[in-house]
Amino acid sequence: RISSTGTLGSIVRIVPVIATTNPDGSEQDVPASLSEFIQALGANPPDELVRALGSDFFFGIHAVDENAPLIIVPVTSYDRAFAGMLAWENTLNADLAPAFTPVSNFVTDPSGIPSKRTYQDLVMRNYDVRALRDDSGEIQLYYSFPSQRMLVIAESPYSFTEILSRLQAGQKL
Repeated sequence: RISSTGTLGSIVRIVPVIATTNPDGSEQDVPASLSEFIQALGANPPDELVRALGSDFFFGIHAVDENAPLIIVPVTSYDRAFAGMLAWENTLNADLAPAFTPVSNFVTDPSGIPSKRTYQDLVMRNYDVRALRDDSGEIQLYYSFPSQRMLVIAESPYSFTEILSRLQAGQKL
């Protein structure tokens, strides 16, 4: 993420791979499935969510004000995926922390009492988004279903605009 050298506005795809052994005994790298990628991150999403998502996915870095990670996943069951994402919110930030910027689980309210940091409902580019903000109020992690067939998880709000533009240009939205 730090060494990504994409030009400003570019999205560089990163294809995680796993080594497999062919029948002849030779090893070959193949693209990881979504569940293999999630397992490699050490994440623990709800089983319901994993079953509601496709195995192919797009993982990349968007070169904006900083190198911002993003994940785009096809959805096979919207209702289950949405419920699964809501259930995963408690650990989503920590689970994705190897690739995404971690945010403290707690926030201090104006009276000095710590409380659990929670996701908020927002509207970005006329799409519903669930976002996690840091102490300065900046969005650090969000997810959205721009269609019932697609889940976007990203860090930079600028990435959402670019993702939507590219998906609309490719007629995938």
